[in-house]
Amino acid sequence: MKIFIAGYDVMGTNMAGPGMRSYAIAKFLSSYADVTLSHCETSDIKFTNDSVKLISDADVVWESEDFWREYDFAIMPGSQNLKVTLPDNFPIPLVVDIYDPYILENIELLSDKKPSIRDYEYLRHLKSMIEMLLKGDRFLVTSDITKDFFLGMMAGWGVLNPVSASKDKSEKLFLEIPFGVTDEPFDSAYSKSNKELPGDISPDDDVILWAGGLWDWLDPQSVINAMPDILHNHPNAKLMFMGYKHPNKHVPIMDTAYQCIDMAKKSGLYEKSIIFREWTPFEERIPLLHVSKIGVSLHKKHLETRFSFRTRLMDYIWAGIPMVLSGGDVLSKELASSGVAEIVLNNNPKSIADAVSKLLDKSDKMDISQTFDNLRLQYRWETVLAPIAEMAGNIQKIEKSDYQNLFKDYLKEFPVPPAPGLIDRGIEKIKKKLR
Repeated sequence: MKIFIAGYDVMGTNMAGPGMRSYAIAKFLSSYADVTLSHCETSDIKFTNDSVKLISDADVVWESEDFWREYDFAIMPGSQNLKVTLPDNFPIPLVVDIYDPYILENIELLSDKKPSIRDYEYLRHLKSMIEMLLKGDRFLVTSDITKDFFLGMMAGWGVLNPVSASKDKSEKLFLEIPFGVTDEPFDSAYSKSNKELPGDISPDDDVILWAGGLWDWLDPQSVINAMPDILHNHPNAKLMFMGYKHPNKHVPIMDTAYQCIDMAKKSGLYEKSIIFREWTPFEERIPLLHVSKIGVSLHKKHLETRFSFRTRLMDYIWAGIPMVLSGGDVLSKELASSGVAEIVLNNNPKSIADAVSKLLDKSDKMDISQTFDNLRLQYRWETVLAPIAEMAGNIQKIEKSDYQNLFKDYLKEFPVPPAPGLIDRGIEKIKKKLR
């Protein structure tokens, strides 16, 4: 069996969540089939497994039906049509990974942009996602919540219709594939690491870790505002942001990152008790996870929260780090009920400071190792990806109905405005620098 996987993002030394996910899927499926994994030009991904063939995105003949007929099926992210042109009638079964409802992130990301940029970016992303929903034969989601969101989109755009969704057909469209935890035990990975910490972190520090990036739909500002109160009770506390500059060069530094750095400087804690790294390489994150006392993930009260699956939390689970989290999403609810996370009020530095101080006070007394063992077993990549291996043996192309073909025609008239000109783009860059 031959499977093609379109790499979701930069993969290799530096990876964010999408790159980690496509890498993990390729590695897992290589035990069952010959896998071809495409990658962008800035990836430095390597595999020791001969069952994974690497191919540059530039060398994939994306629009050619003959190219795709070399494979039994393909897996691509829901944003793939933004980057390349795919055949109108994709000739092999297409699995679309919609684990990340990114159009909801864009609502927050684009809200204060110049209208010409906001409307162009929002509508072209929305059109691309609808195109992939109409093209796909099976869909990967993280939970029932995300499935419900995309069921709504599919019903509105004719993917679900009297032909495709009668009886139990709609249930067969989805596989629930949450984000996973590294299969190798954390202690084993740490023993193989270089164990080096950044120069501004020592083993004696009470490290509060913010894994992942500083994105505009998140709320790192509140934990920065909480730091003076935390330091009053725990003077050795250090807040470490593992990255603010996305490893994908096409993703700009977001406004939230600039705001956080400015806030830290004004507080007098910048590079003293609040530390920022541009991005932490994949392997270098292991010593940081090992020394961290608490993992933090906070977000704004926003529509995106309900349908999110915070991938940064999986490293906290892997390393067994107690967490302070905003609520409102399916994973935070599970972790809080398991006893490994404290849920705090949105945009409430006092609530955050109290929760962090509480966990630091009892960090050496908490007996939650068995709970983390159970969570790791539940979320191991090998466990969560098993349904894809089961699907691979009998996946078939779904015959598209006249309803879907009709909606494809409607999409040709989708009102995406012209791309913003250089002047509008330049003004936006200047505004960002002035913030």
